[in-house]
Amino acid sequence: MIKTKNKKAVFFANLSILIFLTLFSTCLFSCAQLLNDKFGFNKTIKGSDGTLTWELDYSSNKLIISGSADKDTPFTCTRITDIDFSEVFYIEFSSGITALGDYAFSGFSKVKNISLTTGIQSAGKDLFAGLMCSVSIGSECTVSNWDKDWYKGYNGVSWLVYNDSSGENTLLVFGEGKMSDYDISYDSIYGTAISNAPWATYDYRKIIIGEGITYIGTDSFYNCSAVVKNGYVDSITFPSTLTHIGSYCFAWMPIQEITIPSGVVQIDSYAFQGWYGYTINLDWTSSDSTSRSLVGLSDTSATVLYSNGIKYNDDGISSYSAWTLKEGVLTINGRGNVSYSTHPWTDNAVTSIVISSGITELGCYSNYDSSTGSFLYTGLFQNMPNVTSVSLPDTLTTIGYCAFKGCTGITSITIPSSVTTIYDYAFQNCTSITTIMIPSSVINIYGSAFENWSSSQTIILDWLSTDTTYRMLSGLSTSGSVYYSDDTRYTI
Repeated sequence: MIKTKNKKAVFFANLSILIFLTLFSTCLFSCAQLLNDKFGFNKTIKGSDGTLTWELDYSSNKLIISGSADKDTPFTCTRITDIDFSEVFYIEFSSGITALGDYAFSGFSKVKNISLTTGIQSAGKDLFAGLMCSVSIGSECTVSNWDKDWYKGYNGVSWLVYNDSSGENTLLVFGEGKMSDYDISYDSIYGTAISNAPWATYDYRKIIIGEGITYIGTDSFYNCSAVVKNGYVDSITFPSTLTHIGSYCFAWMPIQEITIPSGVVQIDSYAFQGWYGYTINLDWTSSDSTSRSLVGLSDTSATVLYSNGIKYNDDGISSYSAWTLKEGVLTINGRGNVSYSTHPWTDNAVTSIVISSGITELGCYSNYDSSTGSFLYTGLFQNMPNVTSVSLPDTLTTIGYCAFKGCTGITSITIPSSVTTIYDYAFQNCTSITTIMIPSSVINIYGSAFENWSSSQTIILDWLSTDTTYRMLSGLSTSGSVYYSDDTRYTI
């Protein structure tokens, strides 16, 4: 009997506990619902001022704005009510919003991305003052003053990444005064050390440092080559207010050429580390007497040029070269011999070559092959089939090994009267040149310089068949047609 009573007691005790837990969990759920209703967790809030409507999804922190906002009644954050602005991380516009007013987004302090993919036609000033976020601007937006007026007058430093009219991402750092110093850290996604600046992991092709910025901080853009997905950064625009560039600031930056404004008086160590084959233009002449501390220009591998063409820290003797590639035109500046172990430019992107005055030799890079016991040569412009035109300076004396070998697209080339030597294979397989004139200054044409020329291609020697000047012309052993200037056929 006692055992039976004990069993009943245990049963009712367990049942009581189960009922209690059920009631407790129901109470907790009700409290959670009350909290959600009170604080807006996991719900959507909608609102309208009559013409503008908005909807904030607290679960995704996305604010969607629709309705209408034109130039007379533009969109500004002050038109939105009854939501917690600190919960807005993403803003998206629907069609109908065509105008943005002054300080339009200044209240959204936590926003991470603003998507302007609809037809915005006009914008006020200081749109993004105080924000640090990315902005997506669609091709439908017809505002022409994005990077001119949207940040003027803001006190402090902020940044945006936005899509410009060409569809490329642009990083804009704007405000007044000094940018912060940053550091570098290992990034497991990119497998290398990069800057820990807030824009470091964005993919952008252009950088604009806005007017009012005076200092670009340490490590600001360190190793952004790890992040940029499509090759080089196209351009960096510096403000006239800039005076100081911090150490390692642009180290390993993948850009071909920049111009530093004349207001800069200090460049710290290794600011341009890893700039191999790139060019830094100084917007002041070599005779400028302004006192400057430019340590970061002495420890870079870039070619640094004053605005009057003189090389920075030039010894007046050494060869140097720098190249730029813009809209298909490859330009090489410098002095003396120019050669590269590999082409630092994209061969297929080059349609025209311009060699500037000061270059004396189109050199080649030689590498000893121990397996064959011979040297392998890489010509300066070897195997660039899309090149159709070449301009050579009157300072040039030597056209080196394989210089234009395999440039099948070149149709004509003028060899200046300063040239004295043309080396082996210099014009091998240049199958589209119909006629080439060799000036009388040339005294050496080495073996196979014009190899694989056809009989329809003509080489004219700009001297008479009776000329007694001693020349070594073994490189004219070719299938091409070779004539003196008096129309006498040249024979070896």
